[in-house]
Amino acid sequence: MCEPHNPGAEYLGKLGVELAARGVPCELITSGCAPRLRLEIPWLGGWDDAAFEDHVLASQSPDGQWRFWWPWIQPIALADDAAGVADYLMDAIMSSPPEDGSGEAGTPGYPQRQPAVSSWTGK
Repeated sequence: MCEPHNPGAEYLGKLGVELAARGVPCELITSGCAPRLRLEIPWLGGWDDAAFEDHVLASQSPDGQWRFWWPWIQPIALADDAAGVADYLMDAIMSSPPEDGSGEAGTPGYPQRQPAVSSWTGK
């Protein structure tokens, strides 16, 4: 059953503000049981829900701490430092080549499903 008040939406809202301040438009989606932040990444075709690869989730881990997650259930970071996580996401987005292989080093891209870009280790 869904919680009427989900702290994940609050964490995602803070992350959305930080990303928007860095030039990444986002939309907080609270429908359903799992709130998510949809990022508008132009080289992924804008708002494309087909694969959900442009989404960030927030949920409570078994240890009781809230974390941001990639949609393929890979943790990004603890949710208590939205500014630091936004910086990490910007680095990951800007340093990974687009999946279609059209980009060059240093051009915008998107983190692939690899441990090398799986989690931010700030603090």
